[in-house]
Amino acid sequence: MQQLRAAMGSLKAAGKPLVYTLHDLEDPQSSEQTHHSHQLDELVRRSDAVVTLTSKAASVIYAKWGRLPLVIPHPHVVGLDLMGRTRVARTPRTTDRFSSVTAGVHLKSLRPGVEAGDVLAELLRLLKDRDWLRLRVDLNVDAAKSRALAALGDVLSSCHAHPRAHVLVHERFPDAKFVAYLASIDVAVLPYRIGTHSGWAEACLDIGTAVAAPRTTCISAQHREIHIFDLDDCGTLAVVLDKVREQPVNGWAPVARLSQRAEIARAHRELYEAILPDPGKIGL
Repeated sequence: MQQLRAAMGSLKAAGKPLVYTLHDLEDPQSSEQTHHSHQLDELVRRSDAVVTLTSKAASVIYAKWGRLPLVIPHPHVVGLDLMGRTRVARTPRTTDRFSSVTAGVHLKSLRPGVEAGDVLAELLRLLKDRDWLRLRVDLNVDAAKSRALAALGDVLSSCHAHPRAHVLVHERFPDAKFVAYLASIDVAVLPYRIGTHSGWAEACLDIGTAVAAPRTTCISAQHREIHIFDLDDCGTLAVVLDKVREQPVNGWAPVARLSQRAEIARAHRELYEAILPDPGKIGL
């Protein structure tokens, strides 16, 4: 904390304004939030401008600190050259339903903000009722170091045993394999108790993969196409999966993402011009 205060003091003494983009209202990598909360107190109160990524996050910031941030959305994650041609073809059973839907749950390294037990249990239950449903569960190899892994032992074993469920343990995906993974599933179910913004969700929508995010997060506010479910009532996932089967996600068109990127750059430039003592030296 002393280093942070010293850095902010140095900026002020040099006459250089500070723009802080608040990406994480809570630290998803830690179960102890005190230090992160104190850092946010300093940054939000003392920054010359605060930016965040959704209106939902902005409302939380205003309620907690009395500052209304500038909302600038996240740009695309997947390269423009890959959009529109990455999706794996699906064969429709009728004109408005897909013959199968693969739900993907990537547990990554089982960081503290992940709560997957009830989500996986509900998806296993739905496999019994929906013969068109498939389940893919991924973990990074370093998830073996997580204390949360033991709590998932039974449900992961059940996934292993089910003929329409697969559990894959592997190294972190390099970029190309990450995009291929997202393209191979029809909906990414994000089992996050906390989360202010998800680049993962942005990548999904870049290529036309649906996203299901918990109501407790701000992720659902990134795009109106994102489906919402309740971690405390995972039965709500049934409605999401039925919608995914009947209402495919078209994904962002490259031209739309390119236009959005230009708007994001313009918003940042206007912000910097407004607060810099010499806006002619922005260098953008």
